[in-house]
Amino acid sequence: MKKFYYLIPVLLLLMSVNLSAQDNPLLGNWLMDTDKSVKAMADDTKARYDSLDTERKARVKSSMTGRSFQFMEGGKIKVLWKAGEQQRESVGAWELGEERGTVKITIDDKPQVFDYSFSQGVLMLRSRQATGLFSTLCFIRQ
Repeated sequence: MKKFYYLIPVLLLLMSVNLSAQDNPLLGNWLMDTDKSVKAMADDTKARYDSLDTERKARVKSSMTGRSFQFMEGGKIKVLWKAGEQQRESVGAWELGEERGTVKITIDDKPQVFDYSFSQGVLMLRSRQATGLFSTLCFIRQ
């Protein structure tokens, strides 16, 4: 009977952790899907991407492949990517924006606001400030 009384607080703790993760669907590890991100490009951006020579397009795609965003409890974020053969990492902060469906990510004291949405299990982050080829990033949960 004593074991049962110890089990109740443990179960309550596990349920509360699970509920907080359900409250925020961004929490967790997300791996960038480069092909989906290319498909999500606006028409003019996609035309620019398609006009790149094969070697440059491969370098651009390679630089984006394998990127991951780790949204952690407490508003911490870790971004991982490869530069050549070296693994790189940046750590920053994230918070849900005042507008529904927005998230502010700050890395190296540079805040960026993204609109986020989910479609068929894919997280889509659309940067409001991006001027490069990849203004929409698509991720799958790891």
